[in-house]
Amino acid sequence: MYPTVPGREHPADLPERLSAGLLDLLFVAVLVPVPIVLDDWAGDALGWPTGLVATTGLLALVFGYSPVSTARWGGTPGKRIRGLRVAHAGDGAAVSYRVALGRHLTHLVLPVVSDLWFLRDEPLQQCLHDKAAGTVVVCVEPEGALAPGGP
Repeated sequence: MYPTVPGREHPADLPERLSAGLLDLLFVAVLVPVPIVLDDWAGDALGWPTGLVATTGLLALVFGYSPVSTARWGGTPGKRIRGLRVAHAGDGAAVSYRVALGRHLTHLVLPVVSDLWFLRDEPLQQCLHDKAAGTVVVCVEPEGALAPGGP
């Protein structure tokens, strides 16, 4: 495990990343039906072609939820709730939309392989989509926490 220092960022570990991912899965599960329901309404009320609103809304989720929130706020809502952020692996800086989108698309293409890569990566504990984008997910150790081997 990567050593932690209270008040300093360190690579996020498996429970932190897993819980953030589960929160994001819950948020997306709530959001996905919205454009589908709106599509039915728009087709009936406005006479729009069937599937237009649903397709547009689902594409907005794919290209917006993770990449926009990562570029704008440093992570998805699930990551932010868990105190995590996505940063450049080299210098810890915030990532651009282009980098966040590449990271997200890599994860969509290779979800299981990408996530399992985390289990063998040291010391940054990166998933394959992090490696591809040159990012790392970091967590700030609370000030009151003890570093390993501390008193």
